[in-house]
Amino acid sequence: MREAGLTMAPARNRRSEAGKRVLIVLYDGFTEYEYELVVLALYHNGIPFAVVGPAAIPLARRTTV
Repeated sequence: MREAGLTMAPARNRRSEAGKRVLIVLYDGFTEYEYELVVLALYHNGIPFAVVGPAAIPLARRTTV
């Protein structure tokens, strides 16, 4: 799957994925819409994630995930 500049491989073995987290790196020009697409996809599929980058703090405050 490829959305908003990120590539995710399909999960093969859930046990080997334990403790892993997707890191979302925000960059200048990354829109809130792009951010929400990625977050909703990860949240919907139960994939843990963290957000870093120039806009991470304000966006994280508005996100209830």
